[in-house]
Amino acid sequence: MLLDSSDNDYQNHIIKRFKKAAFIYDLSFTPLAWIRRLVIKNAEYPRQKVVLDACTGTGEQALAFAHLGNEVHAVDLSSEMLEIAKRKKGADRIVFSLSDCSSLDYPADFFDLAVISFGLHEMPPSARKATLKEIHRVLKNNADFIVVDYAMPRNRLVRFFALIFLKFYECEYYSEYVRSDNESLIAGRGFILKTKIVLVSGSVSIMRFRAVKTEAIP
Repeated sequence: MLLDSSDNDYQNHIIKRFKKAAFIYDLSFTPLAWIRRLVIKNAEYPRQKVVLDACTGTGEQALAFAHLGNEVHAVDLSSEMLEIAKRKKGADRIVFSLSDCSSLDYPADFFDLAVISFGLHEMPPSARKATLKEIHRVLKNNADFIVVDYAMPRNRLVRFFALIFLKFYECEYYSEYVRSDNESLIAGRGFILKTKIVLVSGSVSIMRFRAVKTEAIP
């Protein structure tokens, strides 16, 4: 799937953004670090699986899966983020790849499980759709796909402050992402929702989908 012409420079935006932010990313993410453990729990403690960690960043989620004995492949657009990930204890058990998740260098039906944590909101709509289609392609039939990202809080006061704070901190696509029906977007790319957990007063969600490989994906 080709990216819209207006979104073609988003890769450069991501590269520049995390070139500056890479060295403080782990520190800034500390308040949400506990979510990594919930992702493992939501994945039903998988072991001996081939796992894709898309938009791996500094590799914390990839490391969590690798510690359980899984074969983990971690992909990201930022070389600076990957360099930090590669220096961490246990990183030698992970296969790192500098790549765009909308065009993965893996064969179809390769992975038993895929995870993307706080990555989809960084993308414009066309890149988001292309990434979901590509992840669906590389997953095995009935494999799990876990999506961790921001959500729109139902409480008006929480929503007000979340939108102000995160719009200041996050990228330009954040507001559009949380206002979109992302559950339906993902389901429309060949996935069936299995479970959904809402966290942090509704501002974060963990959704677990199952890949269904029975028809062409738009």
